[in-house]
Amino acid sequence: MRLVGYEIYTTARKVSKYLTEHMKEYDLTVGQWTVIRILLNEDMICQRELASRCEKDQNNIRAILDKLESKNLIVRVEDVKDRRVFKIALTQKAKELSTEVEMVYKDVIKGITKGMTEDEIEILLKLLDKVKTNIELKDE
Repeated sequence: MRLVGYEIYTTARKVSKYLTEHMKEYDLTVGQWTVIRILLNEDMICQRELASRCEKDQNNIRAILDKLESKNLIVRVEDVKDRRVFKIALTQKAKELSTEVEMVYKDVIKGITKGMTEDEIEILLKLLDKVKTNIELKDE
């Protein structure tokens, strides 16, 4: 008998490993790429909001941001309204790199969804959303 939790766990690990292999060329981790992708859609958000969107804790997101900053891919900008808060912005280097990495990311996704129709992919995404929602409801 196949266990749903185990299948989700092992699939997530395999996808992460597969993505990691393809990101190595760009000296990025999956976590770092996730942050960059979020910032591409909405630059200048605070670290707390970024952590929430990445579903990572504050310490984890701080470590990712420190690494991205050391690679000159992000900058921390002091919030004019609250000097204790820093907004995170992508550098031009990150924006240029993201164009190339996005193509690789899309190729990876195309590879892992090979043989699936658009409808099947949409169903898969909806089912995964249901699982996430059920977990979030249990945490409340």
